[in-house]
Amino acid sequence: MEPVTSDLKPELELAGVYDRWPVVEGKTRLLLVAINVPNYYSLPVRILSLVARSSAELREKFDTRYIEVDVNQEFPGTLGEAIERWRPDIAALSLNIWNRNLQLKLARSIKEKNPATAIIVGGQEATNSIYNYLDAVEDFDYVIDGEAEIPFRQFLTAWNQEKKSPDNIDSVSGLHYRRGGVARFTGPGRVVTSLDDVPSPILAGLVPAKSKQALGILLEGSRGCPMQCSFCFEGKKAVKVRSASVEKLEKEALHMASLGAIYFHMLDPNLNIGGRDRTEKLARLFKKLIATNHATYILTEVYAHQISERTLECLKACSIIDIGLQTINPATAKAINRPFNEKKFLRGINYLHQIKSSFNLYLICGLPEETMVTFLEGMRFIIAQQPNRIFFNELCLLNGTELRYRAQEYGYEFDTNPPYQVSASRWMSKNQMAVTIALAKVIERQFNLAMRAVFPGAPWVMERSGRTGGAVGQIRLQTGCSRACHGCVNVSPGPLPSDGRLDELLQTGNDMDVELVCGDMMNIEQLFRLMSQLQLAGVARIKLTGPLGNFANSGEVKNILSRGIWHFKTFIGDDDNLEQAGKCLENIKITYSLIGQALVRPMLEVALVGEAMTGARVKQLMDVAIPYANFITVPPEMVDDVEEWARAVAPAFEEMILKRKAWLKLPEKLMSVMLEKTCQWGEVKEHFRALGLVSYEKNMNPCLVTSFEDDVRVTPGACAEAPASNQVA
Repeated sequence: MEPVTSDLKPELELAGVYDRWPVVEGKTRLLLVAINVPNYYSLPVRILSLVARSSAELREKFDTRYIEVDVNQEFPGTLGEAIERWRPDIAALSLNIWNRNLQLKLARSIKEKNPATAIIVGGQEATNSIYNYLDAVEDFDYVIDGEAEIPFRQFLTAWNQEKKSPDNIDSVSGLHYRRGGVARFTGPGRVVTSLDDVPSPILAGLVPAKSKQALGILLEGSRGCPMQCSFCFEGKKAVKVRSASVEKLEKEALHMASLGAIYFHMLDPNLNIGGRDRTEKLARLFKKLIATNHATYILTEVYAHQISERTLECLKACSIIDIGLQTINPATAKAINRPFNEKKFLRGINYLHQIKSSFNLYLICGLPEETMVTFLEGMRFIIAQQPNRIFFNELCLLNGTELRYRAQEYGYEFDTNPPYQVSASRWMSKNQMAVTIALAKVIERQFNLAMRAVFPGAPWVMERSGRTGGAVGQIRLQTGCSRACHGCVNVSPGPLPSDGRLDELLQTGNDMDVELVCGDMMNIEQLFRLMSQLQLAGVARIKLTGPLGNFANSGEVKNILSRGIWHFKTFIGDDDNLEQAGKCLENIKITYSLIGQALVRPMLEVALVGEAMTGARVKQLMDVAIPYANFITVPPEMVDDVEEWARAVAPAFEEMILKRKAWLKLPEKLMSVMLEKTCQWGEVKEHFRALGLVSYEKNMNPCLVTSFEDDVRVTPGACAEAPASNQVA
């Protein structure tokens, strides 16, 4: 293909549905349509619009445009009306899980308003599909199955505008079409042998530098995968890994950097495959990017077992590294064709720790052979690796994957609409999967609201080493409190802890969780000074514990969030005004926008306190807390009658866990009763204990629980070691 190196954006992009598209006599009007998740841009429509211009013959034959809109716009609505006005001869739709149903609506609208428009679709959703889209959707005329660069060019070359169809259609590889009303297929599509043969949207001026950058500037370093994972689109593709030269990537990256781009996403999990020369060149490229602007942020993906000493210099320059572990269960790894070698994996993770890299780890809940117990083992395993962030994803049976084809064999129950989310399997009942996903999501959110997750590049995070493994520091602030509870030291304001004791905590604060305990008459400025000291000491997270009165002022709460406290713990007791309590809790549960695009939703734990309660009162308190709390905690000594409590908390269990993916921290006896229809308590209790999912709280206000001998206290880490990957803990 002829290289494109000029600014073609004005010629190719329709920036909005109200743009004019003048008619050029004698040319076939070709429109490519992407419907995107907000703040993303589409590579396929940009690449294929350049394919349509890749030779003098095609430029003479076609007048090509592309448009992209967001999924949250009205459909078919204004886009359908615009296409009716533009009257393209060919509409090419990029079909993916996030837009499939919207593209179906759009295709119907196009055909209703202009039946002569030929509709050709492609994309992941249309590749290796479990059903033939031409049989399923009468509005589609053609489907390209697989990578589209070569088949799309073949299709355009064969297009006969007078006949409104391709000549010699069987010469177009990878094409589904109809003949005599019967769907036919021309066979596997041809693929490019090198990504250098793919025209560059970046060098053509089609990629925005500072907008639509949720994933950054996409640098396509490789395609294909050496593994054949059964849950992945790549799993059933019998194609080799192909790469772009570092020279091409460097031209693209430096061009975007010159336009002010600072966020880059390297699409190349196969960094180690290219050999030492390639990784050294990539390392130099990344360093050049950082040298142009020290705020540059580089994200890449790797397979941990492929990390070696020769890749470290390259990875050292990356801001965040994504690692898809997916499972540690040997039976699951075998079933999904994704070998897991624990020794090699841990060696790769140790390399990342040596160079102080920021990395994320991923698991998938619902894979074949994965039980509730083995998934809990996996959760503990990846937490023990001390990544910056963790992600526990729900399995989706993506169209075209091996798992989708074997769904019945594996007993999968799933939503037949995208994203095809699984709700049960042969190994996990519907209830087990719902409970497992709920506990995984709440732990994920809690873990990911650490300083190292939200600000991975901050100097006070990057420069720290030797994490403390879950140690907890507590600081009691004598702040004054209107409640005047018996035995409380917060009844009158006092100074910060003495410098000596605070210094001791700050010296050991690296990656520690610190709980600030105070009354409801806080000195905000004093609090902020202490928070700044703790953050510079490298603490993982700061939790503010105290009465509901701390959160009565929404402005103060936002101010606290802006300074880096995102974890809160409070309580509701017998004598609390429930209407006022609800207003205070509502002030905490907001989504706060940090500098840039980061959004923070704080974590809130609400403890129930008081004497023996009736079931009706328990329900009243929980009804107030449920809409806002990530955890509701019940002290063991409060539960005098397990059966009565089980009846009282059953609605909350249904609402919190099964619907909201939040969690009830119940005493072990009560938890075992609530889970008796889900799992055997004996099989999961050690995991629940280690993950902090059961309650050992005292039946008293959380700000009174610890009898402080000093103003500062450090508790050794209690983070459970990961169980062996092939054993039940």
